[in-house]
Amino acid sequence: MPLKNHIGLFLFLIIFSMPAMSQTPPPDNSSSPPVVCDPTGVVGGCPEGSVPPPDGSSPPICDPTMVANCPEGSVPPTSPGGDPDGGGLPDGGIPPDFEIPEECRVPEGQIPDPFCMGTPHDESDHSPPGDLAGFPPGASFDDFDFDDFFNNFDPDDFSSFDANTLAQFKPDLASGLNADYLSKLSPDSLSGFSPELLQGLAADALAGFSADQIASLDLDVIEAFSADKLEKLLPEAFAGFNMDQVKKLSPEALVGMSPDQLKSINTGAVAGFTPDQVKQLSPTTLTAITPLQFGSMDPSALGALKPGQIQGLPDEVFSGLDSTHLGAFDPESIQVMGAGVLQSINPEEFRKMDDSSFSKIMANFDPAQFRPEDFQDLLPDGWAIDATTGELTPPEGARLNFRALPSLDIDGVDLPTIPDFSKSLGLGGQGSNTVLTELDEALSAASLPMFNFTQENGVLKVKGSGVKEGTNLAFIPESQNIYKALDGATPGLSVDETGKYVLTTPSGYRVPVIAALNNPQQLLETDTTLQSVRIRETGEARIALKTGSALSSVATPMLMPSSLPPGIHAEGEGRTKTVTVVHADGTAQTLKPAIVDRDDFITAAGAFPSVQSVQMNADGTIKIMYNGVPLTLQPEFDIEPGGGATVTPGITPLDATTFLFTTSNGDKQKFYIN
Repeated sequence: MPLKNHIGLFLFLIIFSMPAMSQTPPPDNSSSPPVVCDPTGVVGGCPEGSVPPPDGSSPPICDPTMVANCPEGSVPPTSPGGDPDGGGLPDGGIPPDFEIPEECRVPEGQIPDPFCMGTPHDESDHSPPGDLAGFPPGASFDDFDFDDFFNNFDPDDFSSFDANTLAQFKPDLASGLNADYLSKLSPDSLSGFSPELLQGLAADALAGFSADQIASLDLDVIEAFSADKLEKLLPEAFAGFNMDQVKKLSPEALVGMSPDQLKSINTGAVAGFTPDQVKQLSPTTLTAITPLQFGSMDPSALGALKPGQIQGLPDEVFSGLDSTHLGAFDPESIQVMGAGVLQSINPEEFRKMDDSSFSKIMANFDPAQFRPEDFQDLLPDGWAIDATTGELTPPEGARLNFRALPSLDIDGVDLPTIPDFSKSLGLGGQGSNTVLTELDEALSAASLPMFNFTQENGVLKVKGSGVKEGTNLAFIPESQNIYKALDGATPGLSVDETGKYVLTTPSGYRVPVIAALNNPQQLLETDTTLQSVRIRETGEARIALKTGSALSSVATPMLMPSSLPPGIHAEGEGRTKTVTVVHADGTAQTLKPAIVDRDDFITAAGAFPSVQSVQMNADGTIKIMYNGVPLTLQPEFDIEPGGGATVTPGITPLDATTFLFTTSNGDKQKFYIN
């Protein structure tokens, strides 16, 4: 029973049940007669030294809800079932040590407000201790210890919390709240709920939250959810999440999400899932996703799904996808899709895919699951498929994707998705000629028949024979810029405006290649000073050292013999620094400095109105057009790694020719005008 109910019962007993008493004069032989005091009939308290009335009641009984001060030695009144020795009421009545707050005391002779909590009030605005709606602004729960609070308030009292009261709630009391308490909080009050309160709650208490309550939580509270707490939310509570809240859930918190919880999230809110979050969803959880939810996900989130997650999905969820979503899947995930997926996909959306998406999904479909005739009525405009071999013929100008190589599972080595040029452009990589064969024919057309291509761990190796024996080069294909050349294009080799080599094959594939480290995996294994090697799709290599520093570079393609030991060899500082990589086979490549993040640099440079264009060159330099004047920029090798916090990319001048570039994750790198 709440405290406010005990007070009402107690007043009823005091006022209507106790017999009236009268004062009796002291005996005649008293030189200083004591005052006879009836504490139930006198306001203001019984003065020290008074004696009880002649009916023998002793010691003086003092009701602290009726008088401002109880004299020393007095005891609280009893009620039926109470303790006659003054131990208080066993059912939770006024405790013996109850003390009226100083600000509630009134002059002698006046009746204090028994419900006073330290604020001005009138008789029409009483706020009993159990009614927390009246908890005053600026007050706190500091006067309550753990036991005191939970002995005096029950879950029903929490329905009167407002945001101000909740904001003052002590986090160290939160561990005593259970699901019943949380269920009574009004959604409006939850704007006062803090991350600290959430962290202090026992996980089981979260079962008390409803959808309306979840919808009222601030984003900083959502961000504080841990896996054990999110797991305890009832599935129906997940209907309260909106898109912005879903985005704020930490990826780690989603590890334990159940199928029923995922299924309960509103379709619009599912669009908030990020790639990092999706990676944490278990295959079992994803089995519950609906076609509408699947179709509302951001394409980048779909692209983060791994083969194990895709394999567990019901085929029918693919019916909710449009052409943009279909082209978003990772090649390795496409490779595990079964025939039932094609039967579920909307045929019109399949035909609407752009050239890049269509070629990617076709090249990575499993040829054991699909047949060329399955696609005769699903081809986008301009495409054709050979009914026997499955080879695809793209329209001129089409951007192309080929079957992807499996990702290398090597700690510390991060390579982009690289096409498998031992395959053809066709269903599952089928066709008459492999891309490697086509590239060799391009070299022959360029009068370079003494060179031929091989592919090892994704790296394209060019090896010389005959008079060119011992001449070796290393490249990776620039996967995002492979196109079908215009009809009539001549096979051969050329160099584009950025300095990249471009091969045009007899089938009209225009394949640019970027100089690359010959064997990044072996380099990491042989040089113990290195932490990691990351190669971007555009060729830049970020080489992180165990000291915490890092280099950003591009390689030169030629491999030369070297007597230096394997590993990274650097000399000089700043603008004059040189770096050479020596491989385990005794060959070496020269590195050149490159900008650490070209997309962020283009964004930062674009903030200057005087910069009309930015061009990244194959040798690591940057060409900009500044007020109509071409300028060449040279980065330095060294990177000062950022802390990972997201910032706005920017460029800061250090002197007339030197500048500092800051990436979106806080990396800093100098560059200068040549």
